[in-house]
Amino acid sequence: MPPPVVNLNLNINSIIDISHESLMRNWNRLRDWVNEETSSANTFRRLAETAELNSREKAGFLRDPELTIGLTWKQEQNPNRAWSKRYADNFEEVIIFLEASAGAYKEEVAAREQDRQREIQNTLLKQEIEERSLVEKALRASESRFRNIFENSTVGIYNTTGDGKFIAVNPSLATMLGYKTPEEMIGSITDMGLQFYLEPKRRAELTVYLKRFEKITDAESEVRHKDGHTLWISESIWSVWGEDQSFLYYEGIVQDISERRQMETELRQQRQQADRLLINILPYRVAQKLKSGVRTIAERHDQVSVLFASLVDFTKISRGMTPTKLVRVLNEIFSMFDQLVEFHRLEKIKTIGDSYMVAGGLPILQGDHGEIVFQESIAQFALDICDAIEYFPQPDGQPFKVQIGINTGPVVAGVIGRRKHAYDLWGDTVNIASQMEVTSEPERIQITPELYENLKDKFELERRENLVVIHDREPMITYWLIGRK
Repeated sequence: MPPPVVNLNLNINSIIDISHESLMRNWNRLRDWVNEETSSANTFRRLAETAELNSREKAGFLRDPELTIGLTWKQEQNPNRAWSKRYADNFEEVIIFLEASAGAYKEEVAAREQDRQREIQNTLLKQEIEERSLVEKALRASESRFRNIFENSTVGIYNTTGDGKFIAVNPSLATMLGYKTPEEMIGSITDMGLQFYLEPKRRAELTVYLKRFEKITDAESEVRHKDGHTLWISESIWSVWGEDQSFLYYEGIVQDISERRQMETELRQQRQQADRLLINILPYRVAQKLKSGVRTIAERHDQVSVLFASLVDFTKISRGMTPTKLVRVLNEIFSMFDQLVEFHRLEKIKTIGDSYMVAGGLPILQGDHGEIVFQESIAQFALDICDAIEYFPQPDGQPFKVQIGINTGPVVAGVIGRRKHAYDLWGDTVNIASQMEVTSEPERIQITPELYENLKDKFELERRENLVVIHDREPMITYWLIGRK
């Protein structure tokens, strides 16, 4: 390589010291320069020879480590034509050859990198194919299991479009609705709202709910069977979405609950019938207490009017009747009494043979009625049954007659019995009312002084001439209820 340049100004008077002492002082420096020059020259000669061979196509481009050595030499030594002439004449050819070798090596490295990347991609693609194959195999197995469940399930399964057209139904659902095959059912029902559900709006109701909550569980609906009759089903329905979150279809599971619904209906009817029967034999409020679990019912009421009415000479008249006719006559008469009791908002307590017991003032049906109002109601009831009884003839053609007694005062009311409940009233008020009926006269209504005071302004009343004797009591004044003023 060329010697290093030293910035010295030489002239005719300059002196160069080449004495032994001067050489000794710079010996190491000179030795290093000689070694470096020798190494650089050797490298250049090898490059020149290889470039010459390459030009004659007897050698290829340089490869490592020779290429790295050559490129490092060029960068560090920065050779030029003047220096190179000492060792070879093809300096430009060497430089071109060196650069061409670097370019070829770079292309080779790039090609190898491309091959490596291609190999990596091929490996990844192979793995992806294998994984996809496994997924597809698992999917086919899953679809096979689902198809097996779909085809052999004992419950109905279906898929429908958003506008209510069947996409698929399983054999169980088709059989449930009377179709021979799923295909027949799909072809026959093109609009679930009009042809499947009994109520046309039912499909729309379910769809609105599904759009909001995406799933319905145990929705009960009445649907049409192929032969025209209806059956009850329980449905669980949900929305099915694609990978891109787009709606695909609705899927549903159906169970026939017609038998259960029929049993529930019959049970409800039996319960209603039992409730009606209970209310017929007990006041409504008392019946509700018994239904709620209350076992002992006993209440004191300070102001209750009690009426007893009996059919005059009924025992004698009934001797000429058959049992069937006897019961029929009593039922007709007492049914009429029942209607009047309901009309006047009173409470029937019981019947004993040909005797009928009614109360007014119990906090059962009275609502806002005051004491005077229910006393007026029971008085009017007594007048009404006296008029109505004339429409019921005896076997001899003459109308039946009643005699009635009424009293008012405190009573104890309650239910007795465990298996056969009976609502009844107890107390002196009841006993005196019963005696008012016993000591009354046919076609007459006998009342006590307590009731007289509350009725005298609105009803026509008449004092009985003789005093009435009641067991264990002093003879008492009583009154006849004649009519309204």
